[in-house]
Amino acid sequence: MRSSLVLLALVTLGACSRTPQEEQVHQLRATAETQADALEKDADARADPLDEQAKALEAQAKQVGGYDGKRLEIQADALEKQADLIREQGNAKADAVRAEANAKAKALESR
Repeated sequence: MRSSLVLLALVTLGACSRTPQEEQVHQLRATAETQADALEKDADARADPLDEQAKALEAQAKQVGGYDGKRLEIQADALEKQADLIREQGNAKADAVRAEANAKAKALESR
């Protein structure tokens, strides 16, 4: 508890010693990181059910076997690829948000 208070005091002192420009840069990066994290979390939330469906289809394919099993394996593979693509897109969007914030921050810092 005591160390938490000391840490809080140091963070508060550090925040108070920032210039308005530094505070703006800090806020810009913090907002971008929050947005990027939300994009990644949303992508995972949309992809996770597809992964679960794929696992269920794979288990079913093993039980069924034959051509029906092969068909189920193909469906499972397609669902896994969709989930991967959703995550990839979410990560790309998050990276773009971070890159934009970084570029804006560098522009502010160079003034």
